[in-house]
Amino acid sequence: MAISMIDNKGVPWPLVKKDYMFGFKRTNGKTKYSTLADLAQKYDVKLATLRTRAHHEGWKDERDKYLSEVFQAAYQHKEKQLKSQIIDFDKRVFDISDKATLALKEKLYIDEEYEDDMGDTQTRRVLNYKVPTMEVRRVLEATKIAHDIRMNSMGEISTNIDEDSIDKLVDIIQQDRNNKVVNI
Repeated sequence: MAISMIDNKGVPWPLVKKDYMFGFKRTNGKTKYSTLADLAQKYDVKLATLRTRAHHEGWKDERDKYLSEVFQAAYQHKEKQLKSQIIDFDKRVFDISDKATLALKEKLYIDEEYEDDMGDTQTRRVLNYKVPTMEVRRVLEATKIAHDIRMNSMGEISTNIDEDSIDKLVDIIQQDRNNKVVNI
């Protein structure tokens, strides 16, 4: 038995169904989905009649399917936005940590002029012996942090540099200072 589009009371069933399925926009921009009771009052239809029609035509399942698709599309859009923001953030963090690492290297090393075997003046990078040991330790710790940030921004977790390795580096630098041997 087919149910007519407009009954003898002039109820615009397609419009009622549309209001139920898609709701309406509020002044705040959010969508309000009407209940069957809301629509019965709005269109001056008996609630029992509206429930019967909605049940026979499967309005609830249609609306659930529609809302599922809408929410899925919104979720995918938001996920794409967040991925893009994360990638941009990672690039900025990588750039900052890279610049910090270069600045730290500049603090530890200086250019020194020397004469080669031919008597020509050359320049080489050597450890700056005037940097206090505690400052060297701080620079190494900052280098470790910059390294960790860089590795994490690229999706890796750095496990190679730890507190013990910083202590070892400080010891090596102190020995180099004592022996005046610098390996670059």
